[in-house]
Amino acid sequence: MGRTRKKGDGYLRKVINFIIWFLMIPIILYLFLSSLFGTCVMVYTNIYTYYLTDIMPGMLLLLVLLVFLLLRHREKVMHDDRTVRKIFLLITGIWLAALLVFIFSTQMPPTADQRHVYEGARELLAGNYNRWLPGHYFYEYPFQSGIVLLYCPFLLLFQNSAYLAIACFNVCCWFLTICILTDLTGHWFGKKSARLVYLLLLAFLPIWGYCTFVYGTVPGLFFAMAGIWFAEKYGRTGKRRNIVGCCICMPLAIMWKSNFEIFLVGVCIMLLLYAIRKKVLFPLLAVVLITVCCLTVIQGVPRLMTQITGQASDQGMPTVAWVAMGMQEASTAPGWYNGYGKTVYESNGNHPEIVEKIATENLKKSIRNFQTNKEYAVSFFGKKIASIWNDPAFEGFTIVNTRDYVKSLSPWMKDILYDGGVENALLLVFFDVLHSIVLGGVVLHLLLNRKKLNFETAVAEIIFTGGFIFHIFWEAKCQYTVPYYILLFPYAAAGYTSVVDRLANLRKAGVRSKKEMLAKISRTGSGKLAIALAVLILLIAILPGKLLSDTVKLGGQEKDYVWYCLHKTQWQSPDYVRYGDNE
Repeated sequence: MGRTRKKGDGYLRKVINFIIWFLMIPIILYLFLSSLFGTCVMVYTNIYTYYLTDIMPGMLLLLVLLVFLLLRHREKVMHDDRTVRKIFLLITGIWLAALLVFIFSTQMPPTADQRHVYEGARELLAGNYNRWLPGHYFYEYPFQSGIVLLYCPFLLLFQNSAYLAIACFNVCCWFLTICILTDLTGHWFGKKSARLVYLLLLAFLPIWGYCTFVYGTVPGLFFAMAGIWFAEKYGRTGKRRNIVGCCICMPLAIMWKSNFEIFLVGVCIMLLLYAIRKKVLFPLLAVVLITVCCLTVIQGVPRLMTQITGQASDQGMPTVAWVAMGMQEASTAPGWYNGYGKTVYESNGNHPEIVEKIATENLKKSIRNFQTNKEYAVSFFGKKIASIWNDPAFEGFTIVNTRDYVKSLSPWMKDILYDGGVENALLLVFFDVLHSIVLGGVVLHLLLNRKKLNFETAVAEIIFTGGFIFHIFWEAKCQYTVPYYILLFPYAAAGYTSVVDRLANLRKAGVRSKKEMLAKISRTGSGKLAIALAVLILLIAILPGKLLSDTVKLGGQEKDYVWYCLHKTQWQSPDYVRYGDNE
């Protein structure tokens, strides 16, 4: 039995290593290099993304300084648990107070898709089903009906203040997500990494904008992470009651936002690996149970809405229309929303079959265009990927300021949210640095812990990799990719903890001089890989070429962005509103 299990483990390890080495490592390396050489900024009008050049040596210097800062304070932080708990409690209190001030300082009602689901819930409770009629919002997007049902209790309890109650609920969900990721990090990589990931997640301020957002991003992420937590706990303890928790959380995550189906796939893979490794059948049954629960929600909610409204809710926009749009140009950036699906759907009498044929043909046309014009294809996907993965604000500003149609923002809040504000510029620099810190930490983890990759810690890596590949083709939005980016934080913390531990061990071994320390590091496998990475960064920095400028070294629009900040200052007017009416 032992030999069989070992063979099975060896086979599975090869599968995991393939996913990590041949898929995730190239993706992470590409994103890290892109973050060193450039950054993206979506301006407050939400119709254009600027590609800016970063100061690569400065970014690397900050990463090195962070490592030595962590090394310097390692002993104090690690050996005085009581003091650390007090400090963390104080930091958490300040963080929570600041976030609540932010929530109540914005107080902006939802707009666009968010307004449709919010007002849809209100109208559903009132027996008004017009939004479900042919040609209206929920007829086109029936998958949004789940979130409508989830918002009904908020409107019943809080009436006109429901959007503020939802924002407070989002704050709770985000804090619980931080706690879950911290707990998972502790089990995967130890207490030191858990503490660091907690601080990094508190510092991820772009998510504050999502907390004001009447939408399913934050609560969906919480329930998806809770599902992962239950599945991981089952794998660690073998207690079957955790599968019940997973069966509850994963369907709720999908009800909040259908994109979390990719998280469901990751959980199922996690349980299948556990079943193969341990030679037990229950995880297979668990996969079936979780999948059935999720399919019940995916199929059942539209049918329930049909029963309630009397209108068909199982048609809507064909999936291929979103992919076709993701292969087209848009004003914001390549692959972003350009109204294609809505236009084709409405101009063809709301017939999904006709739209599917047209969208399929348009998709084939885009693919043929990419095949015949490879330089354009590289540029298109380089800019698309950068716009959704290399924007360190992840739409955290624009999802707030694009709802400013009620003149509710104070001057100091506008200075934070709008391009050209002093606080806005400082925050963008902070976000940019934090972005490179996170990606750099993941690179360190993959370099230093490459021989310790295991099944238990692979679930988030698999989900991230799947999400990255999926959104190469799907409609582009930072709103879609930010949940996958957050999954990287535990690995980033593990990377910095590993490098600090190794440097501390060298000190304990009597290595004091920097020259001797560098010499010892350079002789290790990890050191050689680090040197190879440094050479690669240097070559990218000095080599010219369109291929690099269309992929890793996107930038050059700094003057245009500065001009925008200096001249597009309508937001400074007391009478400025983003929209003329509540559209």
